[in-house]
Amino acid sequence: MKRIVLILFLLNLVMCIFSQKADKISDENNYVLPGISTRYWGTYLPEKYIFALKRTYTHQLAMKEIKNMSDNYVINKNKISASGGYDDGYSISVKEYKMFDFNNFNKGYILDNNKNKYIYISSNVKEYNNEIIKSYILGIIFFKKEYINTQGDKLEVLKDSIKYNNEEYSLQLNSIYEPKDLDQYTSKTKSIGIEQTNNKIKIYELLPNDNDPGYKKERKLLSIFSK
Repeated sequence: MKRIVLILFLLNLVMCIFSQKADKISDENNYVLPGISTRYWGTYLPEKYIFALKRTYTHQLAMKEIKNMSDNYVINKNKISASGGYDDGYSISVKEYKMFDFNNFNKGYILDNNKNKYIYISSNVKEYNNEIIKSYILGIIFFKKEYINTQGDKLEVLKDSIKYNNEEYSLQLNSIYEPKDLDQYTSKTKSIGIEQTNNKIKIYELLPNDNDPGYKKERKLLSIFSK
């Protein structure tokens, strides 16, 4: 009888241990995070991306620097949202969150679970609020709010979009379009590409490619502006 009681006790103990381990694994794969301090809430971009943006003045070229990283993080009370290629959205798990490092937040950055440095750019906590990110990008890649060339063409930089010859265009953040050495902007009816050097801004009309009418574009030079 005592042997049976001992065996039942040991079986119950083993089951409890396995149950606790299973609960722990389940918790770590959960995407509802423990309460995150409000001081960390906001939108973050990779430092590598920002450095590349300041060097190239081109979003698409800067994106090549972070192929294996999240494009951005949006941190809120119980969730960290991320995206890949500004296309696939996903959330950070509890297990991943435990490897985040907020110790350098006072210096303007955090480290993610892969020890990549992300810079705080906004208090925005709305998921996939690309207007905030576009506004930040445009503030870096354009030095002035208005450019006019000798032909009378005009380029204006608005809050989170641009206006070229009185038509408004929005920057395309995802990286599925070609060519990838310039940024694509779209209006309701047209697509243009902008290529930047240290002292010139070139604007191209982007036309469908017969072999790939959806994503690959041919370019036709429209305007050149001096910075």
